[in-house]
Amino acid sequence: MTASSRRVLPAPLSAVSAAASTAAGTAIEARLSEPPPLRSMVAEAASVQPLRLSCVSLDTATLEFAVSRDEEFVSLTVVDGDRRVELRPRAHHYLLLTLARLRLEDIRAGELPPTSHGWIHQIDLARLIDATEAKIDVDIFRARKQLLKAEVEGAAAIVERRARTRQLRLGTSRFRIINL
Repeated sequence: MTASSRRVLPAPLSAVSAAASTAAGTAIEARLSEPPPLRSMVAEAASVQPLRLSCVSLDTATLEFAVSRDEEFVSLTVVDGDRRVELRPRAHHYLLLTLARLRLEDIRAGELPPTSHGWIHQIDLARLIDATEAKIDVDIFRARKQLLKAEVEGAAAIVERRARTRQLRLGTSRFRIINL
């Protein structure tokens, strides 16, 4: 078989090469291989992690609350080193701000160990911010969802809960409150 009588066909995705001859006697080459098993393709696809260009972690980040004078506006920015994630202002930021202030009060008082700073019973928090306990649960869900959507690692820990006592607190002691 000469080079001029050989034709190479484009191989389909699963083709690598095989030989065949036509009635005219010219050889056509195409290598065929078995496609990878579907199970291995699914396992490989499941193991691929999405690329995160700017991973911000709640474990190392500082929360920056910017509060208007009348407290009608509260914005939240997550700062981790030189990375900043500015979150769209939402009503649940006021709940987080209130939890931050409670934690700050305990820090300034200096009477409790850090593990006890900022805890409040959910019913007392509801009275403090004039909300229902159900509204607090919804606000916590929305805060976690917003942080998750912004790809903040550890978003679920934004509010800590003590299940048996129904106490909660802000999930980090790294925050800053800026009055506008």
